[in-house]
Amino acid sequence: MILEHKRFLVIVNNMDKHDGMVGMQFPELRGKTLSGKEMVFPGSVGGLVIFLVIAFERNAQAQVDSWVEPFAKAFGGAKECAFFEVPMLAGGWKLFAGYIDGGMRSGIPAHRHDHVITYYGKLGLYTGALRMKDRTLCHCFLLDRKGIIRWTGKGFADAESLENMLDTTAALLGGR
Repeated sequence: MILEHKRFLVIVNNMDKHDGMVGMQFPELRGKTLSGKEMVFPGSVGGLVIFLVIAFERNAQAQVDSWVEPFAKAFGGAKECAFFEVPMLAGGWKLFAGYIDGGMRSGIPAHRHDHVITYYGKLGLYTGALRMKDRTLCHCFLLDRKGIIRWTGKGFADAESLENMLDTTAALLGGR
């Protein structure tokens, strides 16, 4: 079956990929931005298309940047979407949250503080539900306006995956 409408075709093509995650509701995730705002996903940003990049290790920052920078360049000015980096740390690190978040604030430009949300808690809740087996890689999730996963990726962005993610985002935004 050939579909004429490119926006629909992009979304349909993604449904059978990505570890069967596409079409699943993203689980509730709570954290605080580096600017101090409490966030709950997908609720705090309901009605927006959201690009989340989750990482467990500081060494994954280059991977995170390989996704976030092109997304921010393409869609950073769009009011109907948002992007966030989510460093995930086990609950024991919460005792040091002030120190850790302060270190991140000093190393990340101030204009990005609203886009970095630190999670401290039980990692297994998310690594299992979101099938994030390899914690050395970053894990990317593109959510539609209802918090449904429409695209996933991991590790460093390659040209094909990046193009697919950007096309899917454009389709979710109505073909920008």
